[in-house]
Amino acid sequence: MLNEENKNASRSTLVYLSQNKRILLAGIFFFISLLSFFFLLARFKKPLQIKQRAQTSGSIYYVSKSGNNTDGLSWRTAWNELDQINWNLIRPGDTVLLDGGSTNMVYTSTLTVKTDGVVNAPITIRLATEAGKNGQARIFGGRSILLPYCHQKEYSYQTDGVRARGINIDNHKYIIIDGTKLRGVVIYGHNYNGIQLNVYSSNITLRNLEIYDNGLAVYHTNSSTADLVQNTWYPDRQGLGLAGSDHLLDRLIIHDNGQDSIQQVGYKFPINNVTLKNSWLYNERKDPSGQVWNYCVHPDGIQIYGGGDSYNITVADSVIGPGFMHGVLLGDSNAVVHNVTIRNSLLFGAGNLNISTNSKITKTANNWLIENVTSDKPNRGYGNILFRVPAGGDGSQLTIRNSILTGGYRLDVPTNGNYDESNYYYGIQTATDVGIEADPKYTHHNSYGAISLEANFTLAPSSPASGKGSKITSVVQLLSVLDSNQNSTDIPPKTEPTKSPATTTPAPSPLPSVKPKPSPTISTLPSRAEQGPLPTIDEEVQEIGTLAPAFSPTDSKEDIRVNKLSLYFNRILTFLRSIFLKLKFLSL
Repeated sequence: MLNEENKNASRSTLVYLSQNKRILLAGIFFFISLLSFFFLLARFKKPLQIKQRAQTSGSIYYVSKSGNNTDGLSWRTAWNELDQINWNLIRPGDTVLLDGGSTNMVYTSTLTVKTDGVVNAPITIRLATEAGKNGQARIFGGRSILLPYCHQKEYSYQTDGVRARGINIDNHKYIIIDGTKLRGVVIYGHNYNGIQLNVYSSNITLRNLEIYDNGLAVYHTNSSTADLVQNTWYPDRQGLGLAGSDHLLDRLIIHDNGQDSIQQVGYKFPINNVTLKNSWLYNERKDPSGQVWNYCVHPDGIQIYGGGDSYNITVADSVIGPGFMHGVLLGDSNAVVHNVTIRNSLLFGAGNLNISTNSKITKTANNWLIENVTSDKPNRGYGNILFRVPAGGDGSQLTIRNSILTGGYRLDVPTNGNYDESNYYYGIQTATDVGIEADPKYTHHNSYGAISLEANFTLAPSSPASGKGSKITSVVQLLSVLDSNQNSTDIPPKTEPTKSPATTTPAPSPLPSVKPKPSPTISTLPSRAEQGPLPTIDEEVQEIGTLAPAFSPTDSKEDIRVNKLSLYFNRILTFLRSIFLKLKFLSL
C-alpha cells in the first residue's frame, strides 16, 4: 500500500515537473524568438530606409563638356559626356541637366538610359534653363556627310567612329527627355536611328526635340525593282523607333531621316497608348531632279505595321507633311490599330495617302475619330483618306466631323461611316459623300495639292467652311505658337522674351491639349511567354532590346539582403520549434 502511494506521489511530482518544464521551455522559446525578431528587425530596417530614399531622391546632376568629369554634382564637377553619366547614382525622381552653352554644346556619345523611374517620380533629363547654359544640346552621331538620296551612284559612306543612335531608352520606364524649349535638344548624324524605344518600354515622355539625318546608307547590288536601281545607293531607317506603351511625344520636329519619321520597331509586339501632339513631321530635302530625296523607301510620317491589335493612338495639334508617301499609316496585314484619334491637325503634301488604315488589313479597325482636321492632297497619287473595311466589317467605326478634305484621286471611306454636314470636301476625283461638297476657299492656296513648306490653308472670310478644319493652317503658324509658348507640364515655366511670328499673321491662342482615350481592353503588354520565343534575326533582337531589371544594381543587393535576413529569421524559428518539440517529447 505504501509503495503504491509512493508511486502515485512520484507520478504527481513528475507530472508537476513536466508541466513546469513545458512552461519553462515555452517561456525560453518565446524569449529567444522575441530577441531574434528584434535583432533581425534592427538588421534590415536600415536597408529598407535606404531603398525608400532611393525611390524619392530628387537629386540634381549635371552634364557639361566643360565639367571635370568627377561626381556630376555641379557644373564644375559635371560629367563631361553623355556616356559618362554614373547611372548607379541615378534614382527615381532625379534630374540630369544638360549644358547647352550660350548658343550650343555638341555631345559626341550616345545617351543610353540604364535605370527606371517610377510612378510620380520619373527620371528627367533636360536642357538647363539658366543663362549661358540654355543654348542647344546637340547629340551628334559622327557622320558629317548627309545620307544618300535614292538612286545616288557615287557616295562615300562614313562609318568610322559613327554611332548607331543618339538616345537609347531600351526597355526602361518613366523617363522624361526634354529640351525645355522648341529644338532645345537636337539628334542628328547617326547611322541607324535617332532615338530607340524597345517593346517593354513604358511611360516615356519625349519633348522639345529635333531629330534629323539619322539612318542607314545601303548599296543595292541586286537587280533593279520598281523602287530601287541596281548598283546605286539609297537611305533607310527611321528618326524615332517607336515601341512599348503609354508614351507622350510632345513638341517634336522630325524630318529628313532615312525612311519614316516615326516607325514601329519590334514588329511582333503591339503599341498602345501613344499620343503625338504639338509636333511637325516632314521631309524637305530633294534629289537633283526635284523629287523627295528618300521617296524610293516609301517614307511615312507615322507607321505601325505589325504586332496584331494595337490601341489608343492619338495625333493632335500637329502638322504632318509635306514630303511623305503616307502621312499617318496605321495598319497592315499583321496589324490593326483601334481607338485612333486625329484631331486639330493639318496633313498635306503626301504622295499617296494622308491618312490610311492600309488596304491589307484583314479586320475592321474599331473606333476611329477624325475631327477638326484639314487634309489636302496633291491631285496626283492615290487618295486623300483610306479607311478599309474587310467583307462583313463595320464601316460605322469611322467618324469624321468638322473636317475639310481637299484634293487627291480618291476619298476611300465606308458609305455607312459616321459623317454629317459639318464636313467639307472638294477637288477629289472619286469621293464618298462625307458632308458638303464645296470649295472651302483657302486664302493663300487654291491648287489643292500643295507640297511647299510655305503652304497656307487659312480660310477666306467668305468661306462656307468657316470654323471647320484644323485651327492650325500652316507650318509657320504652328512654329509661331510653339515658339511663343515654351511652358511645359513637367518643367517650371521659363521666363524669356516671346519671339515674333515669322509672318504678319497674328499668333493664335495656344492649342488645346488632348488626352488619349482609355483602353477598355488593353492595359499592359503580354509577357514574353505569351508572345513565344524571340526572333533570332540580329536586327529584330536589337529592336526588342534587353529586359530592364526591376531595380538598379544597388537596390537589387538591398532586396537580396532583406530576403536573406527574412530567410534566416524563418530558419531560426524553425530550429527553435524543433528543439522545443524534441524537449517536449523527451519530457513525456
